Amino acid sequence: MLTKMKRQNYQKLILPVLAVFFICGIQGLIAAPKVLIGKVDLKTLVLLHPAMRNYNPYMQAFKIDASRVPQAVMKQKADEHKGELQKLQADSRLFQGRIHELRRNHNREAEKLANNYLDGIEKLATGPRALKRKEYDIARNRKEAAFHAKLQALSAKLTQTDDRIERLEKISYNIGYTAPEATQKQFASIINEIRQYTMQILGLFGFFFFFFSIRILAEKCSQGITITASV
Repeated sequence: MLTKMKRQNYQKLILPVLAVFFICGIQGLIAAPKVLIGKVDLKTLVLLHPAMRNYNPYMQAFKIDASRVPQAVMKQKADEHKGELQKLQADSRLFQGRIHELRRNHNREAEKLANNYLDGIEKLATGPRALKRKEYDIARNRKEAAFHAKLQALSAKLTQTDDRIERLEKISYNIGYTAPEATQKQFASIINEIRQYTMQILGLFGFFFFFFSIRILAEKCSQGITITASV
């Protein structure tokens, strides 16, 4: 939450920034004065927000009074996060091992099947030889289909697990900083406040349309990525 003084200061900062981009929109549409379209540099507005003074890009969190969140609570969350990450890493190794074993068994069975087919094939007449080849092809195709079905299932589980690991590795719990879920809420609050100010100022310029890349920034912030936005 911002104090009244901080809100007033932010309004003073946001007004000229918005004005510059709205005016740029007008210049591009001077031939159609009845339709005014502007665009907002959301990245700049977020960086100018007073709450961003407490944001630590390295920690990807906002600095807070450590007394507001008991250390025992943060330690518990950190331990739960570490435990989940370790379990997922163990699952990933397990799936990798199963895939390796599946490939090895498949290659061994394919070689055995081929050897059985070739064994004595030269002594067979044309008819029996063709029949044996047909039986071999049917058995080989059946084994190939079963192998690929199992491989696809295991690969999907491995990918899902590794994706979860990648997301968790970007999250950290540190005493004196907001937890990941609190960081997301803080960014959502900042963006919502910018949106409110923008809508108020829109009326001053008489804009009917404007480009505002809230979704792009919100997604990147929630993933713990450095703030970027395109307009």
